[in-house]
Amino acid sequence: MRVPLVMRRGDTPLWDVAVTNPDGTPFDLTGYVAYFTAKRSLADADPGVFQLSIGAGVTVTSAAGGLLAIQPRRADTNALTEDTRLFVDVQISESGAPDRTFTVWPSDDDWPGELIIYRDVTRAP
Repeated sequence: MRVPLVMRRGDTPLWDVAVTNPDGTPFDLTGYVAYFTAKRSLADADPGVFQLSIGAGVTVTSAAGGLLAIQPRRADTNALTEDTRLFVDVQISESGAPDRTFTVWPSDDDWPGELIIYRDVTRAP
């Protein structure tokens, strides 16, 4: 059953993502880059509404343990004026030979991922 991520406009929630191999063991993220992308439509070009990457909203908290932390920045959603539903995913990729790319969240059973952003009341920083 698909459960959307939920946040308020301008907030900076923190979401943890565990990347695993098919057998359930942690996927070693050493040498990989990661992206969290949020779009109004699956057909939208990157970056969509916003896209986070390592050093800019995505942190590898344990490369060997396959752990990522995703944290939107205030500016990523602050300009939204209505409650908004976005499609989201987390993708990792490795450059070089072989060039490998994987969508690691959400799972195939929960595809596509959703992010619901509600308007907030307080607009002060």
